[in-house]
Amino acid sequence: MSALVDYLAFAIGVTVATACTCVYLRRLGFSGLNRGLVVLLICFVIGPGILMIQSAGDQERERLTATVEGFAPIYAGELELRGHERIRIDTPADDPTYLNLIETQKRWLASNPKIADIYTFHKLDDGTVVMWVDSETDYDHDGKFEGERESRTAIGEVYDPEDVSPEILAAFDGQGSFQESISSDRWGAWVSASYPLRDSDGRVESVLGLDFPADDWLASTARARHLRVIQLLGVVCFVLGVAIIIARMHHRLLRAQRQKAELAHGLEAAESSNRAKSEFLANMSHEMRTPLNGIIGMTSLLVETRLDDQQREYAETTRSSAEHLLGVITDILDFSKIEVGRIVIEKIPFSIHDVVEDVRRMVESAAAAKGIAVHVSVTDDVPRGLMGDPTRMRQVLLNLVGNALKFTPQGSVSITGSTFLAEDGRRLRLEVSDTGIGIEEDKIAIVFDKFTQADASTTRRYGGTGLGLSITRDLIGLMGGAIHVDSILGVGSTFRVEVPLTPCEAPAARTLTTRPADANLFPGLRVLVVDDNVVNRRVISAILKSHKCVVECASDGMEAVGLAHANSYDLVLMDCQMPIMDGYAATTRIRALDPSRNRVRIVALTANVLSGERERCLAAGMDDYLSKPVHRARLVDVLSTCWDLRHNERGPAPTHPSGSTDLNRRPSAA
Repeated sequence: MSALVDYLAFAIGVTVATACTCVYLRRLGFSGLNRGLVVLLICFVIGPGILMIQSAGDQERERLTATVEGFAPIYAGELELRGHERIRIDTPADDPTYLNLIETQKRWLASNPKIADIYTFHKLDDGTVVMWVDSETDYDHDGKFEGERESRTAIGEVYDPEDVSPEILAAFDGQGSFQESISSDRWGAWVSASYPLRDSDGRVESVLGLDFPADDWLASTARARHLRVIQLLGVVCFVLGVAIIIARMHHRLLRAQRQKAELAHGLEAAESSNRAKSEFLANMSHEMRTPLNGIIGMTSLLVETRLDDQQREYAETTRSSAEHLLGVITDILDFSKIEVGRIVIEKIPFSIHDVVEDVRRMVESAAAAKGIAVHVSVTDDVPRGLMGDPTRMRQVLLNLVGNALKFTPQGSVSITGSTFLAEDGRRLRLEVSDTGIGIEEDKIAIVFDKFTQADASTTRRYGGTGLGLSITRDLIGLMGGAIHVDSILGVGSTFRVEVPLTPCEAPAARTLTTRPADANLFPGLRVLVVDDNVVNRRVISAILKSHKCVVECASDGMEAVGLAHANSYDLVLMDCQMPIMDGYAATTRIRALDPSRNRVRIVALTANVLSGERERCLAAGMDDYLSKPVHRARLVDVLSTCWDLRHNERGPAPTHPSGSTDLNRRPSAA
C-alpha cells in the first residue's frame, strides 16, 4: 500500500508540474508544444520513474538483508567460541558460561540498536524447538528491562510450533537464511535471520535468531522510495524549469524581434510622415508664396507708374497687406517646421556686425515712417567672425526689432551686441530695447507661449499671430541659447538673447555699396528667367526690364537647357519646382555643357524656404539663392554682381554663406 502511494504521489507530482508548465508555456504562446510535452512526460518519465521508485525500495531491502545476514555468522562464531554447545536444558541460571553468553548478546544489542533481539533455538530429541539462550531485551531503548516482553526467557521454554518458520528449520539443517516476510509472535512483528550454531565436531547443535523490527524495515524501504520520488520530481522540475527558461528566452527574443520590427515600422512610418509633412510644407510654401510674389511684384511695379494720390494709396495698401500676409505665412511655416523638427541650425562663418547692420537697413524705412530712431551698437569685444547660422540669427533679430517697432508709438529702438562670461564659457548677448508700451509683470511669463499675446486687445489693435516670440524662443533654443525679457508697463521692454560664442576667422567683408538710382541700370545684361508660372515670369521680366536688362523666358527646365545651349547669358534665374524638368536637373544639365556655356551664373528663384533648400540648390550647381517673393533690392544686388563679373572678365566670385541668404525677409507678424 505504501509503495502504491509513492507511485501515485510521483505520478500526481509529474502531472501537476507538467500542467503548470503547460499553462505557463501557453501564456508565452507555445500552445503547439504542450501536447508533445505531455506525451513525452507520460511515456518517458512516469513509467520509468515508477520502476526506479520500486527499484529504490528493492535496493534498500537488499541492503538491509545483507546487513542482517552479515551479522548472523559473526555472532554465531562468537557464541560458538564462548561455549554455547555446553549449555544444557538443566544449566542453572547462574552458570558462568550462560551468563557470559547473555552478556555477549546484550553487548551486541547495545552496539547495534537496529537489531531488536538476539536469541538461540535448540531442538530436543523429540523435535521440539525450544528457546535456549535469550537475553533481556530493551525494546523501548529506555535503559531498563521491564515487563515480561523485555525479560529473559528461561532455557528450554517451548517455542510455539506455529511460529517455527521454514527458515528456522532450514537453519537446523545447516542452511542459514533470511525471512523477508513479516512474522509475528508474542514479542512483536519482525523480519528475521536464522543461522546454524555448530559444536566442536561441526554438527548443528542450535540456531541463532536475529530479529529486525518490521516497522523499521518498512519505514526504511519507504524512506528509500520517498527519497527516490523526491529526486525524480526534482529532476522533472529541473528539466521543466530549463524548458521554461529556454521558452522565456525564446519568448523574449521573439518579443525583442517584434519590438524591433515594430520600432522599425514605426520609424519608417514616422520618417514617411515627416517626408509627407515636409512635402506638404514645401508645396504649401510654393503655393502660397508664388501668388504673393505676383501680388507684391505687380503692386510694386504699379506703384512705380504714374498714379494719382488715391490710386497710389490703394496700391501701397495692397502691397503692405500682401507683405503682412507674407509675414504671417512665414511664421506659420516656421512654426510647422519647428513642430516637425525640420529646422536645422547651420554652423558657418558669419559676421554678427553685418547681420545687425542688415537688420537696421531692413527696418529703417518702417522706423522712419513712424518717426522712431533705430540705434545700433556692437562692442569691440565681439569677434568679427563667428560660427553660427546667420539666417536664423537675422530672423531672430528681425522678429524682436519688428515687435519693438510695432509696440513703440514714439521714442527709439536700440540693438546692442556684447559678450559676457558664463559658466560654460563666453557667450554672445544681443539686446533689443524699446520705449514702447511695455508688458504687465504678470503677463511676462506667457509672452513666449504659442498663439498668445500679453493682452487680447493687443491682437485687435496691433495684429499678429502670436507665433513670432514662440518661434524666436525655439530658434534660440536650437542654437543652444536662451532668451529673457525685462519690461515695465508704460516704459518699455528689453529682450535679451544669449547664445554660445564660437569665434572663427572673419568672413570676407561684404561690399554693399549704395548705388544712385540711375546707376541701378544694367544695359545689355542678358538674363534668362525660368519659371513655370506666367505671372512670376511677367513680374521678374518687368523688374529686370526696368533695369535695362535683356530678358528671355523659359517655362520649364528642358526649355531652359535648350536656350542655354543655343545662347550666351550673364544670369539665369532658375525656379526649382517645375514640370517636365525641375530647376535642379536643369542646372546639372547646364553645368554639363561646354565651357563657353556652362559657367553662366545661376541663381535659384524658389518659393520653397524649408531647411535644406539652399544647400540643395548649391549642391545642384547654383551660385546663389533668392526666395519668393523677390525684393527688388536683393535682385539688384544679384544683378550688380553679374554686371561686375561681366565687365571685369573674371569667373564667378565665391559665394559667402552669409551673402546667399534672403536679406529681404520680413519681420514676423508677432
